[in-house]
Formats: sequence, C-alpha cells, structure tokens
Amino acid sequence: MNAAVKLHEVEIPIRALKTASLYEIRTDGFVGLVDSGMNDSTIESLASSGFDVSEVDLLMLTHLHVDHVGGSLAIQEKSGCKIAMGEQDYRILVGIAEDPEGFKKRYVKRAIENGFPPELEMSITKGLPFSSDARRFLDLKVDMLIKEDSSLSHGITYITVPGHSPGSIAFLIQSQGLLFAGDHLLERITPNIGVYEGGVDMLGEYLKSLEKVRNKNFKTCLPGHGHPFEGISGRIDEIERHHSSRLREIENACAEWSSAFSVASRITWNRGRQLSDMNEMEKNFAFGEALSHLIHLSRTGRVTMKSISGVLKYKREPA
Repeated sequence: MNAAVKLHEVEIPIRALKTASLYEIRTDGFVGLVDSGMNDSTIESLASSGFDVSEVDLLMLTHLHVDHVGGSLAIQEKSGCKIAMGEQDYRILVGIAEDPEGFKKRYVKRAIENGFPPELEMSITKGLPFSSDARRFLDLKVDMLIKEDSSLSHGITYITVPGHSPGSIAFLIQSQGLLFAGDHLLERITPNIGVYEGGVDMLGEYLKSLEKVRNKNFKTCLPGHGHPFEGISGRIDEIERHHSSRLREIENACAEWSSAFSVASRITWNRGRQLSDMNEMEKNFAFGEALSHLIHLSRTGRVTMKSISGVLKYKREPA
C-alpha cells in the first residue's frame, strides 16, 4: 500500500528562502511529518492547509538548522509524537541549548581567528539563528537518535548524509522512489556548506554524501525548500560543478596569504552579490561557505594553511 504524501510550505523569516517545505506522510493509520518549520507558528500554518499536527505519530527531522527544527517542540507538545533525528545534530543542538552564550562566544572566536574583523562582532552574533530561547530545546524528547542507515516503520527508511550539517539525514520511501532530502539536495540553489567545531572537512563529507544518494537511484527528491523534483542525478552533477568552480575561484583568490573573511569579501556570490551587500545572517553563511572550501582545499593539498599574527591564512600551492 502506497503512502500518501502532501507538501506543506510554511513561511520562514529568511530572505533567501522565504518558505520551508514540510511533508505529511499517511499510510495504514500512521501519520508522519518531515521537518517542523522555524517556530511555533508552523502549527497554525499547517492548520490553515488542513493538517492538524495533533495527528502526528512521528516527526522526522532532517537536520539541526532552526528553519527545520524550530517548530518541533510545539508539535511534540501538541501531539505527543516521537521524534527521529541524527545523533550528531542532536548533540550539537543540546550543546547550544545548554549554553547558548557559550555557543556564541565560540562562534565569534572562530570567526575572528579566521579574519572576521573584531569590530563586526555584533554583526556576527546578530547573524546567528539560535539565541537565548534555544534553551527551550532542552525539553525536546528525541526518541530515535540516528547513527547509521536503517529503517523506521511503515516502509520508511533513512540514510546518513553529512555535509550540510554533521548529522543530516535523508528519509526514504524506497518502494515509491521518494527521497525526503532536507537541505542535502535543493533544486534551485546549492545548499550552504559551513563549518562545525572540530575542523571536519564538511565539503568533503558533502561531496561523498552526494554520491551516496546518486547510487540509490531515487525517482523524486522532496527537498526542504521548494517543490519536489525529478532528475536527481542531473542535479547532483550541477551541484558538483558548482563546487568545483567555487573551489577554483577560492584557490585563485589565495595568490597571497589570505584569511577566510578576506577571501569571502573578494569573491563573487550568487547573482553577482558581494559580502558587503548581505545582511548579518547571509554574511555568516557566506563566510562559513568560504571557510569550508578553504578547509577542503587545505586537506586536498591545493592550499597551505598557517597562523599569521593569530589569524589563520591560506595560500595557493605553486603550480
């Protein structure tokens, strides 16, 4: 028996995205929901499109970003649903919730160590989506912490796809060729690849996860933003070409010793924009994207990294 799947788009206050895509899954008396929007208003948004969240049996969170987990506590409190989420992302979320100010301080320290001007510290912290109200996530009960590929119930399985976040999860209905990708695959924009504590090569992880998804031969991608689309393999090709081009551009920007912030300030972003044109959140995303690419270039031997006067800088290896 095939699952019935319905897309619900809810508004989010992120200029570049505008909405988040949630998916209602119904099969044989079971009601699942993929992702939860950015805040408690998700409940009203879903009600306006005919979905009462009190019916939810299982909430599946694709990753830790606030536009996907922000409504989760309110939905769980209203429905009593179970929650499934990647273990690594849950640990990060709990760490933020336990000490949001400490999280901000660590983020600012890393940004300044990578060339973010100290006088822009207020800009850095304004651009962080989690604030002091992150403590409410300590009340969130996650019943299924996902570490490796396996199955849930009612024909739903999942695979780990680290990259966009360390613990990103894609949920699957293999019998129908459906991939609930979160932000791992988006049709019109390339997912942001940032940096997390520990200096892991997140771009390298992401590129490996793209190939993992390609090998599953799914028919339809149901992304975390936008509408479902087909042609997954072709879209993966496009994203890989984008990152290959971005890597070359960033490598070429390191003819002399350069910090991640200076590189992010010199390269051209989508639609010809510069870092100076962006709001605080967008600057943080762009800065993190530049840094993740520099870390990948360093790990693959295309640039050298060293600390100069307390700032990490990168320089292209001679041809």
